Amino acid sequence: MDVYEFLKRTAYVSDMDMMGEPVKVYKSKFDDSYMTQVGMEDDVGFLAEREITEELTHGVGFSPKDDKWYGWSHRAIFGFEVGSKCKKGDCHYNPAGLGEWTAKTASDAKKMAQDFKEGVS
Repeated sequence: MDVYEFLKRTAYVSDMDMMGEPVKVYKSKFDDSYMTQVGMEDDVGFLAEREITEELTHGVGFSPKDDKWYGWSHRAIFGFEVGSKCKKGDCHYNPAGLGEWTAKTASDAKKMAQDFKEGVS
């Protein structure tokens, strides 16, 4: 998917104060979270490529194209689906949470994406 088509589907343009300067930014239509600045659209190209267009929040979203939940930060991105596994040493491993486990539902896959986002940020 083209970056501009992606942004048209998932974001809106808003004013934001960044370090005392007013700038135009794209925010998620789903939860109003910051996505990127106007003029820096290529920074979200990795989201457009995977067509992460559903429930797009800061660092987590769903791709109907891949049927996966993705988690990401500025360091990494990874997709999770039913059957994805979590083991000690993985970025999405949370010893205080579920420990080692397998995603049995789409909600489980979303939880793994959320944990991945936290683990790599």
